[in-house]
Amino acid sequence: MQTMYLVDTHAHLFLEEFDADRDDVIAGTVGRQVQKIIIPNIDEKSIEPLLKICEAYPAHCFPAMGLHPSSVNAEWEKSVEIIRHALFNGKFYAIGETGMDLYRDSSTLEWQKEAFRQQIKWALELNL
Repeated sequence: MQTMYLVDTHAHLFLEEFDADRDDVIAGTVGRQVQKIIIPNIDEKSIEPLLKICEAYPAHCFPAMGLHPSSVNAEWEKSVEIIRHALFNGKFYAIGETGMDLYRDSSTLEWQKEAFRQQIKWALELNL
């Protein structure tokens, strides 16, 4: 009989809130039958910290690439291009974080829609 394990599909372990105990958090998570952790980035600034964690824990942490809707602003096209470059030149397992978020700010909805459409195109193109 195969052993079942869990996958955490959304953990921003690169955030500075985890700097003091990141290793313990990952070890504790893996010790509770969670064997894989998908880590979605938020914006172009989170790419490098995201990749460092996934390189440090290659058996458990897997990167996803996208632009969080609350990070969409007037400069969103520049952000999307940087994220696209990373996505198409690296090994990623999903598009994320992406979507539309009206909870914080609905004034960027049209930009969010465009960014979301672009990321969906990438997902289809890369079979993610």
